[in-house]
Amino acid sequence: MFSTFLDQPSHAPLARVLADLAACGLETTEHAHRQARDEHHGPVPDGLMPIAQQCARSLAPRGLWSHQAEAIAGLANGDSVVLSTSTSSGKSLVFQVAAADALERRPGGKVLALYPTKALIDDQLGRWQSALDLAGWRVARIHGGVRMAERLDLLQRNDVILATPDIVHAWMLRDPKTQPFLDAVHLLILDEAHAYDGAFGSHMVFMLRRLRAASAIAQVIATTATLADPVDFIGKLTGLPTVHIGPQAEGAPSRGRHFLRVSGGGFSGKVALLCKLASSRRTRFLAFADSRKAVEQIVEQTQRELDQAGLTGSGLVLPYRSGFEEEDRNRIQQSLARGRLRGVVSTSALELGIDIGDIDAVILLTIPGTQRSVWQRAGRAGRGGMAGVCVVFDDGRAFLRGGLDAWLDLPIEPSRLYLHNRLIQYGQALCAAYELQNRGAAVRRTVLDSLPDRFGQMLANELEPMVALPDDCLQIKSRLDASGAPHWGMPLRSTGEDSWQISVDQQADQKLGTVTTQQMLREAYPGAIYRYIAQPYRITSVVSRTYE
Repeated sequence: MFSTFLDQPSHAPLARVLADLAACGLETTEHAHRQARDEHHGPVPDGLMPIAQQCARSLAPRGLWSHQAEAIAGLANGDSVVLSTSTSSGKSLVFQVAAADALERRPGGKVLALYPTKALIDDQLGRWQSALDLAGWRVARIHGGVRMAERLDLLQRNDVILATPDIVHAWMLRDPKTQPFLDAVHLLILDEAHAYDGAFGSHMVFMLRRLRAASAIAQVIATTATLADPVDFIGKLTGLPTVHIGPQAEGAPSRGRHFLRVSGGGFSGKVALLCKLASSRRTRFLAFADSRKAVEQIVEQTQRELDQAGLTGSGLVLPYRSGFEEEDRNRIQQSLARGRLRGVVSTSALELGIDIGDIDAVILLTIPGTQRSVWQRAGRAGRGGMAGVCVVFDDGRAFLRGGLDAWLDLPIEPSRLYLHNRLIQYGQALCAAYELQNRGAAVRRTVLDSLPDRFGQMLANELEPMVALPDDCLQIKSRLDASGAPHWGMPLRSTGEDSWQISVDQQADQKLGTVTTQQMLREAYPGAIYRYIAQPYRITSVVSRTYE
């Protein structure tokens, strides 16, 4: 079933992975090939400003791909755009050129780019700096790791700000001192927009309206590879009409991806494959599992077996998950991107568009819970003109019984927004009321009118109380009032759980990441074995007073 591809140089990773699977005694029971595309180019749009045209030609010396050219033309025309092409199709180039065009059109203007994770911002900062260096525009990042004392200076001195939504919600919209920056922002960029789903996405709808009300934002570009209905979703998310540039316009070339279904193997078979891939030094890989504990355990065993074979396991394979110290997370990302690691085993934390170098193979150690995750994970492999390989360990789930092709053809799940959830509405109304009271005329209240009517009624009642609040809203108000500003007590993406710092006993300066309360109860209770970067530690005590 593979003979069509095995003699083609661009499909060499397939031959290597098949050989490694066979060497581990793992049976490949099914094969599917997806997403081969020819290359199509488009012209640099005439409507771009001169420096932005130079920027486009510098970033794409062989010419823009057709979807890039079409999206940039729409943005230069003043449209808001949602770009929903495949992973690794050059979406970043589009918003970097759009930013250059916006800055050139409005001297003194600013661009705000929102990324759903700090890791993604840290990864993208260097690319932004290189892209805008031509005109001397400056780029800075602001996320939770940036000191409060530095933030206003960064807003003032830089032209493009990369930020997490949490910073916009909890700091920019709360602090009136950010108003000069917001008054200068005309272009908003939303990268990896599919991440704004569920409760997080629902909060984002309200937060983005609050942002638009407090700023000069008139144009949005959103990018994604895995939204079921991009135009409808981004319209609800931002409140702005958008032009859609989708797969039908895509011009990026691709050799496609091979999917291999593997039966059996269990834990030992998965470890054997990772050891073989790492020790052969021919195939760079990302492996995904769906729990922090599973990621740490499989890397710990992989490193142990590599060490027993006379190799340095920790120098070949490392884990990646939420809760790592920022220094450790950056070190792992950089080591993978620079080719120092053969592979990384990750939770969904590496699903997003982080630049992780040339990855030949993705290993799905467990089946993801959504098709969105399947394609995001598979999309990490297959760059640089080579066909990527995705190994799927069959865990016996029903939806794989119909065959690999049928499973891959399942539709992307629709993104869910809960805009009529009363508690979300009320928490957001408290934040909007605070902003109106502290920013006054700077807030264009009419932008908020497109939100559900009940939100408007709640907001009006906060500004001029007329109706008694129900008990559940009173509880929210009491909790948020106690935090000093409602923004601080209402996180966008979590339930507001406490964060616990883990440190080595008697060595307070040696930090081992953080866990939420629920994670602490599962992974880091007294007596538990807690793993950090594949090293086991015994939890000796939990100090509630200091959340350690």
